[in-house]
Amino acid sequence: MTISLAIIYQELLGTYGDRGNALTISHRAKQHNISCEIIQVKPGEKIPTSCDIYLLGGGEDNAQTLATTLLMENKKDFIRAIENSQLLAICAGFQILGKHFPVSKNKFSPGLDLIDVSTQPGSPRIIGEVVSKSVIPGVGDLTGFENHAGRTLISNNSTPLGNVIKGLGNGIETNGTFVDGYFSGGIVCSYMHGPILARNPRLCDYILSKATNLDFLAMAENDDTARMLHQERLLANK
Repeated sequence: MTISLAIIYQELLGTYGDRGNALTISHRAKQHNISCEIIQVKPGEKIPTSCDIYLLGGGEDNAQTLATTLLMENKKDFIRAIENSQLLAICAGFQILGKHFPVSKNKFSPGLDLIDVSTQPGSPRIIGEVVSKSVIPGVGDLTGFENHAGRTLISNNSTPLGNVIKGLGNGIETNGTFVDGYFSGGIVCSYMHGPILARNPRLCDYILSKATNLDFLAMAENDDTARMLHQERLLANK
């Protein structure tokens, strides 16, 4: 079996090493006897619509705004691309998918409005280790590193990726608690860097299972470095 994975605008949304998510998917795919082709979508290029997994990473304000402008120009292709695939969006990528995000103290940039979330400015900047309990059955606790000023509110009709145990996640209390990210079947969003999939191999396996129609709960987690890193970071943050 072969799958294809597209990294969208790595030159703009690659500040925090989120390209590592693509490398992690490729590595774990091989462990499950799946070949993975990685496609780099550069700024100005059309977004391919036939990939199995798409990645949006984190980035600085100006790069985030430019990436949003380019995605707006390719919005129809982008929507068609993610309709029957898996999308992982981290930090700036998460904000881009929503209704709007701040570009200065009193100005906002419209997002793609593909998910029911909105981001506002906040202070102080949220920096540090974050742990959440994932809403996805079988994934368990998630660990990562957050570094953002935005506060992202998800609607009451939306589902977060996880309920925060340590850290602030989206940075705004939702129904009396802090949450991280957003989850709706084919879309997984988070503020976790690390990169998130290197730290959380079961989340990586979940995305792989959705992209390949393999049984996620039947996929045996390998006792490798990623699993040991996951456990080490959870223990360090107790």
